[in-house]
Amino acid sequence: MTMATKNYVITGNFDEIALHDWIVHRSKVLGLDISVHSRARNVISFCATGHMVLLDALEIACSLGPSDAIVDHIQSTELNAKKIKTQK
Repeated sequence: MTMATKNYVITGNFDEIALHDWIVHRSKVLGLDISVHSRARNVISFCATGHMVLLDALEIACSLGPSDAIVDHIQSTELNAKKIKTQK
């Protein structure tokens, strides 16, 4: 499995506080570590660390967002990645 850190910038039409809380909750559900860099009206920026597959799941979840959020664009940038051994 590959562990990675990704930076995300989400733009659209949403309440930044509500979307922040939603992203933090989803990250916890997926077992990801998250650090929010900034949030402003219609933009939020954060980093998340975890398994690559779960980071991709977070990105998909964010694109769908909560029902009152309209996400126009998500820019994700992989900051680092490394393979870890898993036991079977």
